[in-house]
Amino acid sequence: MKPLSEKMKVLAEHIGEDKITVMILGLGSVGSYLLDYLVSRNDPAVRIVAVGRNREKMESDINIVRVGALIRRQNRSVVLMEAGVDFDDVSQTASCIEKHRPDFIVNTSRVYPGLKYGSISWKSIRAYGLWSPLAVKYIKIL
Repeated sequence: MKPLSEKMKVLAEHIGEDKITVMILGLGSVGSYLLDYLVSRNDPAVRIVAVGRNREKMESDINIVRVGALIRRQNRSVVLMEAGVDFDDVSQTASCIEKHRPDFIVNTSRVYPGLKYGSISWKSIRAYGLWSPLAVKYIKIL
């Protein structure tokens, strides 16, 4: 693994010259919010790659963000979609990363899609610690 100083040097070379590629793994509530935020920055130098399992859901979520950005006149970001990626399949995930060569990878995916990790907790206590192993699984794969 490269040291942070090398990674920062590569990033500095990209800024102002090239496009920065941000890969978002999982377009649930957090991933969709991040996508909307990045598109709202209205920066044509930012290329966003959304990666997920379900093509129809991803198309819907991306289109909602694009229409909202268009209404706000902030539709200059490039958004690409990679659907049908199984995050449990290391080689498939690796080939997706290799294909797009992102500068940043943000993992917002969950092992069980659609499950709100805090929703099954006790009424007065949010037990997010219980769900940590399920979030760590994909981080380890990445």
